[in-house]
Amino acid sequence: MQHFTIPHSASAIQIPVALHEVVHVEAQGNYVLLTTPGRSLMLRMSFATCIGMLPSGTGRQIHRSHWVASRIITGTSARNRRLFLTTTTGKQIPVARNRKHTITEWVRQLTAS
Repeated sequence: MQHFTIPHSASAIQIPVALHEVVHVEAQGNYVLLTTPGRSLMLRMSFATCIGMLPSGTGRQIHRSHWVASRIITGTSARNRRLFLTTTTGKQIPVARNRKHTITEWVRQLTAS
């Protein structure tokens, strides 16, 4: 199982998280909130480093602070001229305005198959 290695003091702690199980990553300052179907972890690492470790083709960065796995997307919704992805858990994740058209097309392809 591939896993995240988190620096801690002089040593490194290994957090056993299967990278292919990650469904959502959210940047929160110097931390990322990493979500899998079974748990959520707050990790001290950059958002770019975290999403760089994920298997390519399993999801997309839809906002400067959000990456989402394609397998949990059920559709889109709009609120106050903003676009959101809807997930299998019912969560609404914001889409960056400059990625709106690209993400809309991506979701259309995902939900058509």
